[in-house]
Amino acid sequence: MLGVPELDTMVCQYLNEQDLARCALVCKKWHALVMPHLWRDLAWLKKSPQNLNLFARILHHDYREAKRRQELLDKGDRTAKQPTQPQSSSSTSSSSSSVKASSPPPLSVLSKYARWIRVLPDTSCLKDPCLLGFVPLLHLFEFCSPNVQVDRSSISTWDLDRAPYDTHRQMVEFALPRARRLSFHVHLVNFHAQLSRTVNLFNQCSGTLQRLELSVDMPLHQPDFKEEEEPTDNDPKAWTLSLKELALYHWTDVIGINPFHTWFFKQCNQVVRLEIHNTHGPAKLLAQAMLTHMPLLTEIALGCDAYRTGGLSQAAVSTLLSGSRQGWRRIEFGTKAGCGPPGIAALNNHLTTLETLISDACISFEGYQRVHVLRTAKKLFSFKDIRDYGCGAIQGVEFIDQDERTGDLCPWECEATLKQLKIKLSRLTEMDADGFMVGVSMPHGHQAQFRLHDRLARFTRLEVLWIKSDPCGGKFKRGKNSDKTWLSNGLPKLAGLKALKELGIDSMFAKVGVEEVEWMTKNWPELRTIRGLGRDVGELKATKWLQEHHPLIDVSLGSQHGLK
Repeated sequence: MLGVPELDTMVCQYLNEQDLARCALVCKKWHALVMPHLWRDLAWLKKSPQNLNLFARILHHDYREAKRRQELLDKGDRTAKQPTQPQSSSSTSSSSSSVKASSPPPLSVLSKYARWIRVLPDTSCLKDPCLLGFVPLLHLFEFCSPNVQVDRSSISTWDLDRAPYDTHRQMVEFALPRARRLSFHVHLVNFHAQLSRTVNLFNQCSGTLQRLELSVDMPLHQPDFKEEEEPTDNDPKAWTLSLKELALYHWTDVIGINPFHTWFFKQCNQVVRLEIHNTHGPAKLLAQAMLTHMPLLTEIALGCDAYRTGGLSQAAVSTLLSGSRQGWRRIEFGTKAGCGPPGIAALNNHLTTLETLISDACISFEGYQRVHVLRTAKKLFSFKDIRDYGCGAIQGVEFIDQDERTGDLCPWECEATLKQLKIKLSRLTEMDADGFMVGVSMPHGHQAQFRLHDRLARFTRLEVLWIKSDPCGGKFKRGKNSDKTWLSNGLPKLAGLKALKELGIDSMFAKVGVEEVEWMTKNWPELRTIRGLGRDVGELKATKWLQEHHPLIDVSLGSQHGLK
């Protein structure tokens, strides 16, 4: 490529998998240089199910070819051991042709490239669902380096108990010490018999483990726990020092803390992020364990898995938000989290430390309550509230937040710290003929959309700005409800956002054309991404202009899919 191995390595490190694949097709020299980098980290396969399916087919084909090759070699060995007899020339030629026909297949793909693998994708996605099970994976492991890591692995003690073959257990023995992310389903219905086996499985993990997703099935009735049943191995394991993220499913306070949970929470003293997706009960024991055994805990995500049954009650959310010693820096609310007044009151106790708030799908988190966070949080770095439905979005007049007596904008504490703002506003384009908000008192005749830009202009450190408008119940279509361009509707007020790198616009309240994007490139020198440009004539022209004059700016046609 450049002729200098060190420089070639540095160049390849900055290329993604598509660019590496293109470089590998240039010539044999580039192919030999690029392939180790393309195979080094296979975690990129998870980006697409098609990629995983294709790699799984490579594994299955390679395993079958290796098995066929071994059969032919064994057949050749048996033939060589048989006593030889003199043959005629015709028979010799026929035998040579038969040998050529039965010659073993060439060396497999894995034997060439698998030695370069350092990170494997999700092992559960590479399992053959039909006949072979984990056999192709074990075939892959034979060629991998001893230092290889597994990006994600899923293990269930229930499957281990029912596994008819040793291949499942061999896969677990290989994946556990190498897993960076582990999904662990612990089945403790027969508690006394399965506790020690479960602890031994955990202790097979190594210092590569960074994230653990834990689901525990407990007996329906409370067993007779004994104090001596708690594991007594007090030596810190490597995985307890590397574990930073913990996700809990199906937590219940009904049967109380048992020896397994008592032992497990003692291993979580390095956890920084906690995800709780569904609970049964008020979760008081869990909050107590968080305060006692997780001193570094600063990030929490509540009810973010929309596909799981159950959720978190308002009492559980309020209790869990009280489980941080240092104060929460990052809080995420999902569809399954019931905030309500108790949860919002608990959230307000952490506004002095809060840096990131994500509330995309929390229905019980009202718009004025989210504006209160923006107004009060002094260290707020990122605020994300892009919703897929009209109800629950912050109203435009709430976000503008002006003093009704003077007409001045109310000061917000996060104006000097906010760098990422992703927000969806409703009822912003319900205007009369003069461009004023219908039914809303706007002192001194300031237009609402201009006031919105006055509010946005105060965030001088913004690097990411997404604005999604959802007026009139989501029936608004850009360019049809308004004949005004964005330049004439307040865009010049944002000239001070010199640090802006990414802009997202969807269902905007004004037209975006060539003049607008030309203004953006002149006034926002750091701009690298524009998302949400639609498919009307003006925006298609703007997209074409950007591709011709500023090809380094990534333009995504996002009106079809929206901003998420």
